[in-house]
Amino acid sequence: MNNETSDLNMTGSWVYVVEDDPSVRDSLSMLLQLRGFSTAVFDSAESFLEADAFERPACVLADVRLPGMSGLELQRKLADHHSALPFVVMTAHGDVATARSALRDGAVDFLEKPIDEQDLIDAITVALKSDHEQVERARNRENVLARMQRLTERELEVFERVTGGYHNREIAEEFGISQRTVEVHRARLMEKLTQAVTNYLQLQIDAGAEAVQVFDSLGGVLSDGDFARASGCWIKQIVAGLNGQVPVIVFAKGAHGNWDDLVNTGAQVLGVDWNVRLAEVRARLPETVGVQGNLDPFLLCTTPEAVAAETGRILREMRGRPGHIFNLGHGVPPGAKLENIESLVRAVRSFEWRES
Repeated sequence: MNNETSDLNMTGSWVYVVEDDPSVRDSLSMLLQLRGFSTAVFDSAESFLEADAFERPACVLADVRLPGMSGLELQRKLADHHSALPFVVMTAHGDVATARSALRDGAVDFLEKPIDEQDLIDAITVALKSDHEQVERARNRENVLARMQRLTERELEVFERVTGGYHNREIAEEFGISQRTVEVHRARLMEKLTQAVTNYLQLQIDAGAEAVQVFDSLGGVLSDGDFARASGCWIKQIVAGLNGQVPVIVFAKGAHGNWDDLVNTGAQVLGVDWNVRLAEVRARLPETVGVQGNLDPFLLCTTPEAVAAETGRILREMRGRPGHIFNLGHGVPPGAKLENIESLVRAVRSFEWRES
């Protein structure tokens, strides 16, 4: 058994064998069971669909030529109407068109009979790994939803008022409770939301994200002393909860007086507004923290020369500084001109990062 196979925990993993030849069906089932898989066998696509109660994680191993519905038709039906089980196709009558069709529709592998035992195990292992990941992502999604549903009625009411800009005093007066009680509700609410955001970002990482970004759109409205308590501490928990799996970028809009608190969040990269001079940021932040520095997006509505000049200035300010990410602040505005976007891309690509 190769390393990929041995790395997978087979316990609880199922292979559904759909094969009309009894001898082939039984021999495949026996081989897979000897390798540690659980199996269920079916003599047609229709009998498989009638079962309609699938254990997960699992995959399907199906012959192309079946009585009634073909293996490829079964593959497409599952993709359309079922939480897509990974599919391995096998046939004694292989051709390029059939293989292309199966793979285009998402088959993990296309095996020709007589099937090589190791090729079979390798294909099944890849399929089961894929389904393990699908099941885990679904479980994480359910956890996020469950945490949101566990908010109490009063916490939801406080959440609505807080997001509507109400102060603690106003919330307390509306509900006839003390400001201290409002603070307790807010703290519990933040704990649950922080865990929900962490779980959501974990879903993005599980789906293949190579970096994630946390936005604090109102960070700048907090005083220097309040930022760490009201925002920074929760961002820090989110960053810590992701365990360094991928770089985390934190962007707190307008929070320019809180560089130390932002560094203290543990983020690998800090984003800054387009109207902040990067030379100042460079002087304030340790080189172990990356900087995502922004171009004013409305320059894309001017001229190619203006875009190239400002892009060059930003890049020169950060030349030689490890971890700089050039970024376009707040995306492409509606009035952006294509020639200006082209000028931006050329300027970044042609820039000499090292001093000559």
